Amino acid sequence: MGWSSEEKKEYQARYYERNKERITKRNKEYQEAHKEETRETRSLSYQKNKKKRNRISKKWAKKNPEKIKEITRKSNLKREFGMTLEDYDALLESQKGVCKLCGVAPITKRLAVDHCHETGRVRGLLCFMCNRNLIGLIERKGIDPEEIVNYMRTE
Repeated sequence: MGWSSEEKKEYQARYYERNKERITKRNKEYQEAHKEETRETRSLSYQKNKKKRNRISKKWAKKNPEKIKEITRKSNLKREFGMTLEDYDALLESQKGVCKLCGVAPITKRLAVDHCHETGRVRGLLCFMCNRNLIGLIERKGIDPEEIVNYMRTE
C-alpha cells in the first residue's frame, strides 16, 4: 500500500532538511546552466498563476498590515533617497531625534527626509511643518531664504 499524502509530505520535508545543501547546490548549477529556459519557465508560470498569486498576496497583506508598512517604508527610503532603514535611524540618532531646523521632536509623524531635488543629496530630517512649508517656499517657489528671515523680523 502507498503513502498517504500527509506521510509523503512529511518524508519529503525530512529528506529536504537532511539534504538541503546538496539540493540547493544542484538547483543553482541547473539554473546557471539553463538560464534562458529557466527564465521562460518562470515567466510562463508567473503569467499562468497571476490571479492566484495576487489573491494570496492581498490576503497576506490584509493579515499583516504592520509588515506591509515596514516593507513599504524600506522600499520607499531605498528608491527615493538611496538609504536603508539603518541609515535613517543613524541620521535620526545623530540629530537626537529632533527636526534639524526647528529642533522639535515629532509627535505624530516621523521626521521627513529632506533632500536637494537637483542632486538628490540628503540634507537631514525635518518635521512636517519645516519640510512642507519652509523648504517648499524656498525650493518650489524660488523665494530667497533671506526674504523669509526679513519677513519674520517685520512686525
